[in-house]
Amino acid sequence: MAPGVACCYSAVSAVLHQARTFKTGSFQRSYFLTVFTIHLQILLLIGMTEEQHLFKKIEWVGSSVLKLAAVELCNETVENRYKAPETVDYLASIKVLALIARFKNLSPHQDDPGHKGHQRLLANAYTHSIGALYYEDKVKAIAAAQEDLKHFYENQDVYFVKKQA
Repeated sequence: MAPGVACCYSAVSAVLHQARTFKTGSFQRSYFLTVFTIHLQILLLIGMTEEQHLFKKIEWVGSSVLKLAAVELCNETVENRYKAPETVDYLASIKVLALIARFKNLSPHQDDPGHKGHQRLLANAYTHSIGALYYEDKVKAIAAAQEDLKHFYENQDVYFVKKQA
């Protein structure tokens, strides 16, 4: 058994034990969803190569950096604090990240294990590039993510090309 799979298997066992311990309404449902999610992640991990594992790790870091940059952008620009969570979710969405990747002329990464459409592959490539930059220089990665998201937020009409009738 691969080391990553063994680690996830032990995490699933711990969550299952806790899920059996607590038997109250929504709390039990949330544990069920957590266990189900972990099971799906294990199934994905089993069939991946070492390069794909590394890709997903770097992509996850990049996604976290982009969410942090989106939150900081919202703190600077969005005046209505009730609309800020929606704006953060929008800026960190696959649609927006794929548009930024297309604007930067990125192509899907060769080690991406995902097979869920071109838009998701482009978003994964962009988050991977930010994650790789984060491992090289943390401050530069956060600044680049903020700059890209700010450019998108201020120039959305450039990203959304309308077809001429």
